[in-house]
Amino acid sequence: MAIGGPLEDARGLAQRYSRMRHEAEILSTEIARRKARVREAPIAEHTTKLQQSEARMIEHKASMAVLGKEAAAALAAVESQQQRVTLQRLVGAMSSEKQRRESAPPIISSHKRAEKAQYFLAEVMHNFNGTTEKELSLIVGDYVVVRQ
Repeated sequence: MAIGGPLEDARGLAQRYSRMRHEAEILSTEIARRKARVREAPIAEHTTKLQQSEARMIEHKASMAVLGKEAAAALAAVESQQQRVTLQRLVGAMSSEKQRRESAPPIISSHKRAEKAQYFLAEVMHNFNGTTEKELSLIVGDYVVVRQ
């Protein structure tokens, strides 16, 4: 997951944008109310207040556009950081899988040698304690010859 500066920036910008959007909704409602007043009674005072509200809305839209660009840049930084982290995790997983496969003992193909080989060498994967004198006790890492 993305952490640090870009993520905090994106969160802060998202919160600011949400507040600005809420303020724009309030301002839009105020403009609609003022337009209704001007239609009812076209007094100079109502017209002036309507024009001031519309001017504030224009400034607000400009501020939201700038904030939107900043938010887009911050989100791109978070996405880039997340992609780098994901790539690093994938590369790490692939290299550990490669190491695991390279360190594993080779698999003997039983299809080709079924007629020739009746015995094969195996490494003990789990401990086994013999319960009688005739049974072997084995520990992990021992090698045994197995008859096929």
